Amino acid sequence: MTVLNKLILVFLLTTYIQSTLCDLSSKTSNKPSNESSEDDELVFAQIIYRHGNRSILYTYPNDPYKNESFWPGGYGIITNAGKRRQFELGKYLRRRYERLIGTEYTPKNVYIRSSDVDRTLISALSNAAGMFPPSGEQIWRTNFLWQPVPIHTIPLKDDYLVYQAIPCPKFDELRDQYITESPEVKGLMRKHRSLLAELEKHSGMKIRTILDAAIFNDPFEVELNRELTLPDWANKILNTSKETLEYFAAVYFQSATRTTDAKKAIAGFLIREIFDRFKNKTLALLNPDSKIHIYSAHDNTITNTLNALDLYDMRIPPLAASVHFEMYRRGTEYYIQIFYRKFEFEDVAPINIPNCGTKCPLEDLYRLYADILPTDSESYESLCNIP
Repeated sequence: MTVLNKLILVFLLTTYIQSTLCDLSSKTSNKPSNESSEDDELVFAQIIYRHGNRSILYTYPNDPYKNESFWPGGYGIITNAGKRRQFELGKYLRRRYERLIGTEYTPKNVYIRSSDVDRTLISALSNAAGMFPPSGEQIWRTNFLWQPVPIHTIPLKDDYLVYQAIPCPKFDELRDQYITESPEVKGLMRKHRSLLAELEKHSGMKIRTILDAAIFNDPFEVELNRELTLPDWANKILNTSKETLEYFAAVYFQSATRTTDAKKAIAGFLIREIFDRFKNKTLALLNPDSKIHIYSAHDNTITNTLNALDLYDMRIPPLAASVHFEMYRRGTEYYIQIFYRKFEFEDVAPINIPNCGTKCPLEDLYRLYADILPTDSESYESLCNIP
């Protein structure tokens, strides 16, 4: 055997051993592979995900697909592609958290809450189907690997926690003023006046505010996902200005939680619930003592949450995007990591939390975000000036 052949053989053997060790590590680890210390144990996870693909919610007057006949079930309804995408996300959650929640579904380990909207409820059901296929005694019908998993919800009119789109008079008014009168938004629209003029020319609508400009991002994306043919003028705009259209939408989304007080009112209740659930877990006070808590939600839920935490990247959360809040135990200490899975990658890196890093003790999170966490004496009604 030549020296070259020996070197090649050593390289192949080394690569095989490393691959085998990594595979064994991923199978036996009690945490995601991007975890840091072998001594750290994942003890609790809370996830917010956006629903899967849907039909259009709103559009512009000259949209060739504005008629509901193009959208089986009507506007805002999850599509089969959306169900499949959530099913795949559920399979990913199973892989990521199997050592935490076990191989079989049990209600004491998992709690799933959805906004009371069909597309998020169906997303939750599709996700749970991917996450909890029955096995053994849980199989209740031959060749039918599905089992019912409860999804919890409350009426939309009361859901300031997950839906985050019910009226809040105080900040709705301030938001309207910002998107119509603020120098920042006016400057953005002046900067892109030629693009806005082109949109006005073809769309059949006047564009007076950033909300008007933001409307186009969604129908263009939804119709492309549906493999519908867009008008030539729309394709031309997307070829040159797709990121700008998304940025218009992101500016509008961000305007809901632009100030500290708005962050507290709109996103603070959900963030405090997540933090408090972690705290109760560490104190053995969580009831029920679950291991994973899931929210089936919307793009604005993710945007508001990330923006309130100063983590928003000014991009619209993709369909089935998920934000993972994970608590780890190291000896007698606990810390939190936050992950934002925007695309269908197996591993994602933890987010760097401002002034705390990628592994943030829970007490530091309470201190850093004290200004946006509602107190026991504050309610949604009091913060929003609702009589």
